[in-house]
Amino acid sequence: MFAGSRLPREGRAMGKVEINIPLVTWRDGRPRFFASKVHRQLGYKGEDLRHGKAGPWFTVEEAIAWSETRQIELKLKREKIAAGETTVNKTANAAERARLA
Repeated sequence: MFAGSRLPREGRAMGKVEINIPLVTWRDGRPRFFASKVHRQLGYKGEDLRHGKAGPWFTVEEAIAWSETRQIELKLKREKIAAGETTVNKTANAAERARLA
């Protein structure tokens, strides 16, 4: 090989793209909601972000929209609990009934 050769190097590391969306983690390039302890106390469970059980995965834009909606939902639940309109247990039970329906 000649000095100053412009041939590409093999095994060269490429940059890694990191996407940060609140409440969304990426597993092998697919979006997922991992419920924290606080979220589980409010009745939420972790879920894959996809259309139906076997449908296509959410795009980045859909994951962002889902995250914004879920954040608003969580804020409203926390406000109701803080105002004394409901309790954490009642909120969790209602979420469980809605999931089963």
